[in-house]
Formats: sequence, C-alpha cells, structure tokens
Amino acid sequence: MTLRWLDLYCGEDPHPRRFDRIETALEYLRRIERLPQEALQVMAEYGVVEPPLARRAYRLSFHTAERRA
Repeated sequence: MTLRWLDLYCGEDPHPRRFDRIETALEYLRRIERLPQEALQVMAEYGVVEPPLARRAYRLSFHTAERRA
C-alpha cells in the first residue's frame, strides 16, 4: 500500500500542515490563509507562491511511502 501526503510550509514556520490531497490544501489556503484566486492557481500549478501574490511564502512538498503489511 502506498501512502501519499502533502506538507504545506507557511512562511518561516518549520512545522508543516499535512494534507491528503491538493484540493484539501488549496481549500485550507483559501479559507484559513485567505489567499486570492490568482495565488491559489499559482500554488496548484507550481507548488509554491510568494509575495506579492501572497502575504508570505507558501510551499507544498509531496511525499510517498510504502506501507508494509
């Protein structure tokens, strides 16, 4: 079984927020971080968005791991 997740790093915070799908991470950025649509589109395409599109830098890191039975 393969586990997949995304870590979202916000600004200088070394502790990521973890998500199961890109859509969930983008919803968090829209609702909680209040990123504008243009910033969300850049994040979805490149996995990173920085000022001036956002008030601080945001970066997604994609991870996979094999789970042993």
